[in-house]
Formats: sequence, C-alpha cells, structure tokens
Amino acid sequence: MLYKIEVTKEDIQKGKPLKCNTCPIARAIRRVVGKKRVAVLYGYIKVGNKYAYVSKPNMVEKFIDNFDSADSRRYCRPFSFTLRIGK
Repeated sequence: MLYKIEVTKEDIQKGKPLKCNTCPIARAIRRVVGKKRVAVLYGYIKVGNKYAYVSKPNMVEKFIDNFDSADSRRYCRPFSFTLRIGK
C-alpha cells in the first residue's frame, strides 16, 4: 500500500532527535498510516512488523542526518515522500 507522507513544521518542532520512534518522520508516518509502532532508522523504516520503502531515500537519510545533529537541525524543512509498506 502506498502513502503520501508529509513531514510538517509541527513534526519538526515536536520531534525528538536520536529517537527512532518520535523523530519528525516517525510522527508523520504515524499520523498518516495510523500505526502506533513506527521506527525510523538509518537505512530502513519499520511500520508495525513490516518494512517500508521510501520514494526518496537519499532525501530522507539527509533529513535524519541533519535533524540528529544539533549543528545542522536548523536546515530541516518540511518535505514529503511516498511510503510503500510491505512488498
């Protein structure tokens, strides 16, 4: 199943750095998909017990890098990507 995920300014403000379950991307996925268990790790995303695939992996990884770095967090802006859960 495909989902359009929009990481909002509010997700960025309320997200927690270095926390795979409460980062801005996890918050956005949880809001759209409605699953409680979301883990965003460098290299993969898990929603419930299934792996998820993103349309722009480089953009997502760069966002994670910037958000998790106190020096680069100010560069994080809202963005969107497509998420496919499962095969």
